Amino acid sequence: MVIFFTYKTLRYIIIRVILMYFNENNYDYDKMVSDIEKLSVFGDIKVKIIGKSVLSKNIYCLKIGHGKKNICYIGTHHSLEWISASLLMKFSYCILNSANSKTRYLSYSISELLQEVTFHIMPMLNPDGIDIINNKIVDHTLYEKLIEWNKGDDFSFKWQANANGVDLNHNYDAGFEKAKALEQKYGVKGPSNTRYGGPYPESEPEVKSLCDYIRQTPLSLLITYHSQGEVIYYDYNSKVPKNSKELGKILSRKTGYTLDNVEGIASFGGCKDWFIDKFNKPAYTVELGKGKNPLNFSQFDKIFNDNIESMILLPFIC
Repeated sequence: MVIFFTYKTLRYIIIRVILMYFNENNYDYDKMVSDIEKLSVFGDIKVKIIGKSVLSKNIYCLKIGHGKKNICYIGTHHSLEWISASLLMKFSYCILNSANSKTRYLSYSISELLQEVTFHIMPMLNPDGIDIINNKIVDHTLYEKLIEWNKGDDFSFKWQANANGVDLNHNYDAGFEKAKALEQKYGVKGPSNTRYGGPYPESEPEVKSLCDYIRQTPLSLLITYHSQGEVIYYDYNSKVPKNSKELGKILSRKTGYTLDNVEGIASFGGCKDWFIDKFNKPAYTVELGKGKNPLNFSQFDKIFNDNIESMILLPFIC
């Protein structure tokens, strides 16, 4: 029996095989789910599903601790920035293991921390985007749309958006109309691999699920982890909540990252912007590592060591 493939189908298969090889170090959705199952043996964690992605993947939240102060850490708004999910999963393991063994971590009592604080950790807000860069999309109709939006088929170094071609960190209700005007300046006219904020705020199920969850959870602090640049953004449209800059300086000192103000199209429509605008509480965008996304996993140890103390300290003092 002889099987014939069209050129497009054969090209699709070859690309998938090549990208599976090159992306073997990427932290993907399946690895995260497997790691969450391993964390479930610890007593101080509750695993929640706060919503579904466009392609019906779970949006996970790890609730760790039982204190009255609520802290939210979010990773992987952008699919090429999967290293942020790795950071949050290792952080979760370290604090759970330390509390379980009743040992101190970096001189901090994690048991005491988890008496005061409840962490709400969302390692992977954009699981569909992760599948796209790892070339795991099997729906050929969707695949052809993605190629069109990506202006080519090499997703592994370009794709930041979700499966609707929406940049999740431009989909929040914070200066949304200003962001849409800036899209025109940047030549973004519709679904794309990056910068397209969607038709309206919270149009995307990933962002809507997160916002609904936060609206029901009185947070004291929110940090979204991105890459790259080793920089920290702390304000929104010149709005700076009480103690934000002071906490930002501590965050900067502990990480070695530069505290700065964001400019251009990234100034509006982001998660940090929305939280500051709606709740007037401290929020930060932390850009991990240096180089070009996706960062090589060889940077991970440095990224973890740069950030781990601030991730423990800020909840104590905010």
